[in-house]
Amino acid sequence: MSSRNDFFHNVSAQVVAGVLLLGIAALIAVMAHSCSQGGGGPTSAPGTATPGAATPSPAAPSTAASSEPPRSPEPSTAGTAEASSGGTPATPLVAVEHAAWSVSDCRLSRADGVPVLHATVYVKNKDPNTAHSYTTAVVFGPDTDRLAADTIYVDEVKPLQTGKNEVVDTNPSPSVASVPDGPVSCRITEISDYDTGASVQE
Repeated sequence: MSSRNDFFHNVSAQVVAGVLLLGIAALIAVMAHSCSQGGGGPTSAPGTATPGAATPSPAAPSTAASSEPPRSPEPSTAGTAEASSGGTPATPLVAVEHAAWSVSDCRLSRADGVPVLHATVYVKNKDPNTAHSYTTAVVFGPDTDRLAADTIYVDEVKPLQTGKNEVVDTNPSPSVASVPDGPVSCRITEISDYDTGASVQE
């Protein structure tokens, strides 16, 4: 009877030991599978980013302004004056304009004994696109003994049209006293654009 009990006792111990071994083996298999899947961390579908797993990309080049001015491949110098060697910034050149001008009917008259110089200034605008106003300098008499010098404006001359203005000078030089009434010499000595100051040439 004692030997039978020992037999059953041994068999039961072996069964328990086998169950424990199977459980341990199963646990090891589960752990091994878990490790092969990345330690049980979050998985992501192919082609999608896993948060915190991406490798930082190189920083993009800085777009902050450089201490040096940008350089253009072929800087244009048209319409600007060259800078001086001392580093003075270049200044825009004023474009030359073209017109034709004349002065006529230059004369001296006396009304109630007061000498008055008269003339008519004409300016033809040669710009086919833009109206211009002009400043003219009119001189009466010879350079050695000028009777008067007047600044006369000819306003808003339309493209390819001729504008005019009258000269009436009631305060000539005292030397006009020796000049008889009638025609006197006169001329335009200077002309420029009233708005821009641009030089005007024939």
